[in-house]
Amino acid sequence: MDNLTFYTAKRTNVFVWLTVLLSVGSAVTRIIYFSGAQESGLVVTIFRILLPIVANLFVAVRLPFRGQKMFYVTVNPVLNYGLYFAISAFGYLFDWWMVTLCVILCIVLSLVYFMTFTGRFKGKLIALAAFIIPGALYFIDKYLALFISYYGSYLKFLFISDAAIYLSIICMILAAKKLPSLKEGEERRRRYGDREDGRLVRSLSPITKVAPYIMVSRNDANNVVQDRVEVSAIQRYVREKRRQGYKHFGITHVIVAAYVRCCNDYPGINRFLAGQKIYARDDIQVNMIVKKEMNEESPDTAIKMHCKPTDTAIEIYEKFDELVQNVKSTELDSDFDNTAKIVDYIPGLVKKFGIWLVKVFDYFGIMPVELCEISPFHGSVFITSMGSLGIPPVIHHLYNFGNLPCFIAFGHKYTENELQLDGSVKSKKYIDFTFNTDERICDGFYYALVLKRIKSYFMHPEKLDEKPELKEDID
Repeated sequence: MDNLTFYTAKRTNVFVWLTVLLSVGSAVTRIIYFSGAQESGLVVTIFRILLPIVANLFVAVRLPFRGQKMFYVTVNPVLNYGLYFAISAFGYLFDWWMVTLCVILCIVLSLVYFMTFTGRFKGKLIALAAFIIPGALYFIDKYLALFISYYGSYLKFLFISDAAIYLSIICMILAAKKLPSLKEGEERRRRYGDREDGRLVRSLSPITKVAPYIMVSRNDANNVVQDRVEVSAIQRYVREKRRQGYKHFGITHVIVAAYVRCCNDYPGINRFLAGQKIYARDDIQVNMIVKKEMNEESPDTAIKMHCKPTDTAIEIYEKFDELVQNVKSTELDSDFDNTAKIVDYIPGLVKKFGIWLVKVFDYFGIMPVELCEISPFHGSVFITSMGSLGIPPVIHHLYNFGNLPCFIAFGHKYTENELQLDGSVKSKKYIDFTFNTDERICDGFYYALVLKRIKSYFMHPEKLDEKPELKEDID
């Protein structure tokens, strides 16, 4: 990563908006052309209509909103453009050597752009020259003559669209500005292959990388652990916090804080799977279901709490308590509830297609961040407490939708009388819990270490008041 060059394109850059204008114009003129042209067929529809139009719209939407931190998002549409021009060569060129030359040129230009803006090449001059020089010669020699010949026909719109594509790529190159080297302590920069909600873990073993293709769904990879913990230390800790003025502090806060601390100690458990690849999540997202009131009529609502690996128990308490109090003090539904209501009004088949489309977007990492934020199926862990219901913990499944890698359930407190070594009988209180985990993100040995560590925090919760040294997952 130290050898990579990173680029940015701010929205204040005029070339960003020239690129957007050219991309939209290319899509519009292409639609005009194919609405009146006589061309048809599956290859034409996919490669010469849909592919360039989708690439144009992708650039027009993503470049101004994501280009500042993730300029590499421009790589995929340029690769699509290269594929489009290569396919087009077979339809417009008749000499085999010209077709071959055009295809090779498209491949070379696409690779130069890819190598430049994924950071392999140190400067953008090679990419700029690679697109300007052969592009100018080709358009002057061929396209300009064809455009004049077919000026009165619909074919002129196709020429305009292709020229706009080419010019938009040149404008994107001009918009890209090289970032200085990463300073010590500066936030890690995103690179090609990363998602909005996490970075790709690249140094995993081959068997770990292959496992998601063998165990495709989370239900294929479920591992369940059932255990219990003696809670006398937690109860003393809770009483102490309440005496300090944290009146709503309870066992749930200790559970959440212990898991968050384990995500710092063993950052591998904060990974997730998407598109059959393993990512390290940027922050720790704890999902829970809460009720406005403890009665049968009160509806459930989902909350999502964003935590840092170095958060203490009190910081967890403050974040969690603020979310819960907001839910209980307002009659308004959560964003997830409101979204679910809107989706519920959609006809069944359209709803099914819409959910499928969201899954596709999620698979390729282009689902809007806003949807991930309101979704309870996306996050680091889902925690549910059965203590207030007075029942044992459920063994809850992992959702195939979304990217949750862990589901934790805790039961109610119960008392057991235990025979001591001296022959006396001592009453102890326990809580049962279940961990349902996705074994594809890390191996069983790693999970065993996590389980031991979280139990140690339950036995010594005062450690959760200390700020730990931040640890990062492997590259």
